Amino acid sequence: MKLTQEQIDNVNVLVSNEVKYQETYDEVFDHVLSAMEARDTMPDLQKTYREILEEDFGGHQGLEELEYEQNAVLKDEMQERRVDQLAGFLKWPGILAPLFIAIVCYCGIHSSRSFLLWVYLGVCIMVLAPFVFIGIGNLVIRFNKYEQKRSIKNNSLRAMGNRLFVYYIAMIFISNFFKVIFHYWLKLDKKTLFVVDSIILVAVFIYALLSAIAIFNAYRYEFKMRLKP
Repeated sequence: MKLTQEQIDNVNVLVSNEVKYQETYDEVFDHVLSAMEARDTMPDLQKTYREILEEDFGGHQGLEELEYEQNAVLKDEMQERRVDQLAGFLKWPGILAPLFIAIVCYCGIHSSRSFLLWVYLGVCIMVLAPFVFIGIGNLVIRFNKYEQKRSIKNNSLRAMGNRLFVYYIAMIFISNFFKVIFHYWLKLDKKTLFVVDSIILVAVFIYALLSAIAIFNAYRYEFKMRLKP
């Protein structure tokens, strides 16, 4: 049977209230519409919807388990993409770019103390950058396609950004801890301590920069795919 626009809209509301993520919504919505159209009669839309949901997805609990599994799988997939991107920067000739930036930053820190503040600012910007372009991208997608739900892949990328933020804080804390150790235990002079501090800061900045680029590249692919009609 062919569904009316009113019935399609009702299914849209039912599925939208049932799931959390856009990917699950697209899958369940299309499946339910196809299953309903395959039936000869449908006296009660909500009852038929519940039957299809129970038979094909295991009901509401089955959908929750499906979304949980998809979330875990996509987190691993996004993490693999980020690692692949980072590994690409460590191969020849890709390693030349981070090496050049590291040398410029190191020399800049030692030529001007104000440059040190710019490197710290750069770390902060790189930490926040993934959240900014994911947020802007989501606004563009919602404006163009009127998606109703959050994306699992975006959720995975945002979780990755959260983990990286924690890593950066830990790096800064550990670097300061080692500076204290170097100063009081190894009795390093201020000049040597500044060299060690510069190396650690430049390493954190390069890692933050490359991680932001890796997340951006992963999100760019998903962004283009979600914009497709």
